[in-house]
Formats: sequence, C-alpha cells, structure tokens
Amino acid sequence: NAPAGSLVPSAEFVAAAGSSGAPADASDGSVPQVRKLKRVVPASQTDDVKREARRLIGDDRFEQAYRVLRTSVRMARLDTEYLGLFAAVAMRTARPQEAELVYERLVALEPEQERWWTGLALAREQQGLAAAPLYDQALALATRGSPIEQLISARIGASG
Repeated sequence: NAPAGSLVPSAEFVAAAGSSGAPADASDGSVPQVRKLKRVVPASQTDDVKREARRLIGDDRFEQAYRVLRTSVRMARLDTEYLGLFAAVAMRTARPQEAELVYERLVALEPEQERWWTGLALAREQQGLAAAPLYDQALALATRGSPIEQLISARIGASG
C-alpha cells in the first residue's frame, strides 16, 4: 500500500474509480476543453477483464491487474468504468503519463464527473505539471462534504 500523504491512489480509490473522444490538449495545466462522445461499444464486452482485474486488485496484485486491463484497453475506449479502473491502476503502478491520457479521455466522455477531473489533476501533479485549474474544476463539480471534495480540498491546501 502507498504511504500516507502519497499521490498514489489507495486500493479503495482504485476500486471506486472502476465503478460506476479525443484527448484534450491542456499540457499547461489549464482545464481541457471537452466534448461529449457517443458510446458505441457495449461495456459488457469487457466484463470478464474487469472482473479479473478487480480480483487481482483485491489481492494487491496491481502490476498484474495493469497487464490484464492493458490487453483490452482499445476495445474499451468508450467504457468509462473500464477506463476509470485502468487509469487508477496505471497511477497505482507509477504510470502517471499513461493515466493522464486515459483521464483526458474520461473527461471528454463524462465532463460532469469530478472523479475524472480529480484523477487527471493527480496524474498531472505526479508528473510535476500544473494541476490547480483541474482541481478547481473537480471541486466545482463535487458534492459538498463528499470524500472526493475532502481529497480535492486537501490537495489544493497542500499545493497552495
């Protein structure tokens, strides 16, 4: 498990990220412009892969879960549950650049989801890139008093 205060998401965060477009260009840390994309691939095609990845995550085998998810990530390009799980596992296995690309995709697919904005901010922050506008966007979408609002507020406080 990651040390307290670490930017690496916990196993619980990884599991929660997996439950339920073109990447935006915002390498300067600004909020990416997003557009809604239509779902064309049924999520059921990737259910077995998600189930196996969750089993591996439950056993703290994140590297193996990453490899299992990586095999079908193209097929799951519009399955936000799959992509969220993959992005969180990529962060957990020290692949923030890959996670950033996936979180950008998720923000394009579901711009109203503060968890995707938070994941994108964490991935950028892990790489030493500006993340404040992304945290601001996530905070604007977060439910008052929710655990994700508390996480965002803590991250903003830590960087400010």
